Amino acid sequence: MFFLFIKFQRTFTNRFLFLVLFLSFILPKGIHSSPESEICEFEQIEFALDLDPSNEVPKKPRRSLVFLPKESSFLKLGFIKESVWIRFNIKQYPRSRCFLRIPQVTLDGAALFAKSSVQITGDRFRYSERSVDDYYPVFYLEPLDIQKEKNQYYLWIKTSSIINFPIFLESGLEYQKGNYYRNLLILFLLVLSLFIILLIGFIYRQTLDPVYLSIMGFLVFITLEGWVCFANGYKYLWPNVPEFQNITPTLFAFLALACSVCFMVQFLSPSSLHKIFRFLLFGTVIVVVCLAILSSFVLDRALVIKILSWTFVCISVLILVSTFSVIKSFSPARKIILCMIPIIGSGLITILYYLDLLKYNEYYVHAYLLSLPSIYIVITVSLKDREKFVKRKFLSRAYDIRQMQEKLNLPVQAQGQNKTPSLQFSLDYLLRVERIFKNPELSKKDFAEILRIAPNDLDRFVQEFSNLQSFEIYVNRYRVEEAKHLLKTRKDLKSSEIAHRSGFVSGREMEKSFKTLTGMTSAEYKLMLFPDSI
Repeated sequence: MFFLFIKFQRTFTNRFLFLVLFLSFILPKGIHSSPESEICEFEQIEFALDLDPSNEVPKKPRRSLVFLPKESSFLKLGFIKESVWIRFNIKQYPRSRCFLRIPQVTLDGAALFAKSSVQITGDRFRYSERSVDDYYPVFYLEPLDIQKEKNQYYLWIKTSSIINFPIFLESGLEYQKGNYYRNLLILFLLVLSLFIILLIGFIYRQTLDPVYLSIMGFLVFITLEGWVCFANGYKYLWPNVPEFQNITPTLFAFLALACSVCFMVQFLSPSSLHKIFRFLLFGTVIVVVCLAILSSFVLDRALVIKILSWTFVCISVLILVSTFSVIKSFSPARKIILCMIPIIGSGLITILYYLDLLKYNEYYVHAYLLSLPSIYIVITVSLKDREKFVKRKFLSRAYDIRQMQEKLNLPVQAQGQNKTPSLQFSLDYLLRVERIFKNPELSKKDFAEILRIAPNDLDRFVQEFSNLQSFEIYVNRYRVEEAKHLLKTRKDLKSSEIAHRSGFVSGREMEKSFKTLTGMTSAEYKLMLFPDSI
């Protein structure tokens, strides 16, 4: 009996599953299909330019203007002083609201006029409260606005920024989905920036390395720029002066550029970077800060954008040339180049958009924000390599100095334990016997530490007994003599190789010292030695 019950249960289960599968195939597809998607579309769209110079929001639409038809809702007018009027109606209206979105975060003011309502929003005027909580100006169109007759909407736009964007008409579902992902992305980037700023601040407190202060400044201004633009943060920075919303983005962009150049100055400081590049980078920081202050008083935003664009291009070229000049001798420079690729590329995309050379894309406007995660990773890796390089260089230099001090005591110990070498004897021993002038990284401070005297005393002593102006000229005299010897004996060496073997930082430095001490260049000296080589 029990066996029959089990057999019946299995048969019933199999038949039930077969019935479910059969019904799933024969039932109408409408049961499985999703409901019809709601679509909002423009039926007709026209635009006109208003030459009225007043900075007030109009109270009613100006129907007397000459409206020109447009094939699409994309507005590409560049930087203009006039306000724009757009007249449109809707082809198909869904059951719920339609949302009209203007993708311009620095909008002075906008107003939508319908038959039953007037919605006013904006950033510069006193009507800064937005009907829809979004960082973009958004208007909602109620289905009740459409009655038996055809309804027309009038949209007024005023901005000091560039007009190079489309006007989006979205259904409620489309708008909510897009708004969710946009806010999520912006929130993620701003929180990530805040976390990295706190982390770098903690690292700076432990290391006291000023390079981390430059990174903090860069991230702070980039984060403020994003917060100001996307979260309407200028309302909290300057609540009583909303006109500053036009100044704030470029001001923070200039200051972020200045911090990035300052970072490169400090990052490349352990390398053998030429004095000219150090001077240019340091001078660029001062110039960019001055431009940031002066641009705040310029009313012509198009001019400010052009100044910012060319400043960005010039700084990018200067940083790349400076980094490539030390890439062979300074290994961390190879990884910092990887950091420059996303930030320069994304910054260039944003600049090309504001120069009206790229068509609107939602990610072009602030493309550099999307490259921040990769920048954080690469900068962290390259800074770790820089710390290893600096530590290795410091230990190597300390070992060389200690070794020279021990070698310096050997000739004296052979004569007697209580005697101390004279300063002139010590200098002659270091430069003629040990020939440490061949090391271009040993500075006057290192020589003074080997000799256990102050750098100023060393300079004064050299001026007294050699009648030369500085200690550097005294050492370069030995380097020039070594270069002369190499020019005479090694015809196969290039000028740069001779400079390196003689202890000069570069061939240019050798030519300068050669001309000063001998009255001729190295090529002229070689020609004097070998006149048959003409």
